[in-house]
This record gives sequence, C-alpha cells and structure tokens, in this order.
Amino acid sequence: MPVTTSIHPEDGYIIARYAGPFSDAELLSSYADVHRQEDKSPERDTLVDLREAALAEITGDGIRRLQQEIEKDLKQRSISSRKVAICAPRDLEFGFARMYSILAEEAPEHVRVFRDLQEAEAWLTEL
Repeated sequence: MPVTTSIHPEDGYIIARYAGPFSDAELLSSYADVHRQEDKSPERDTLVDLREAALAEITGDGIRRLQQEIEKDLKQRSISSRKVAICAPRDLEFGFARMYSILAEEAPEHVRVFRDLQEAEAWLTEL
C-alpha cells in the first residue's frame, strides 16, 4: 500500500500518490502516514492522486470512517479550511472519491474530484 508524498515546489501543496491495493484499514492509516512529517501538515492544500490506486477492497463504511477521522483531526488542530483535489480517472475510485466529497461537505475542507490531473492541479492553485 505505498503512498508517496511530496510538496509541490512552486505552489506548496502536498501531493499524495497512492499505488496498489488498499483495504479500509490501510486507507484510514494512510492519512496519518501522509501528514506525519512536519512539512506536510494537514493545513496545507492537498492533491490526492489515485491514478495508480486499486480500491476494490474499500467499503462505504471505510470511506465514512476516513472522513470522520479527518474531520475530527482538522477540528482538533483548529484548521478551518483547506482544499483537497482528488484525481481519480477510473470509475470505482472516482465513485469512492465522490462519496468522500459528499460526506465532507460540512467539514472544514473543500473537496473536489477530478478525472484529469491537470484540472485538479489548476483548481488547487486558483485563488
């Protein structure tokens, strides 16, 4: 369940690239993995790249738990707003990403789902 992270050199947002299969538990722990390093604080806008992820083992309950844990973490850290762009070109991953974005509508994050990476990046950097 590799998740690789980096910081976009010009715009400063986190890039989290997911590759391979993920279970609900692995997806949930991936949030902590992404934000473990100080320079990758959850207050930074984030691009979640699911182009190489396989989410066939994920459940709707897993997506709900992930959203609840992230919302709880953001509120505990007093983060009132951040942008999350999710790039998911395949239908299954796109559907789970849309489910997450709907669940996050009342959370302190603005989530948009894209099939195209360049569109996701453009949305993250627009003012």
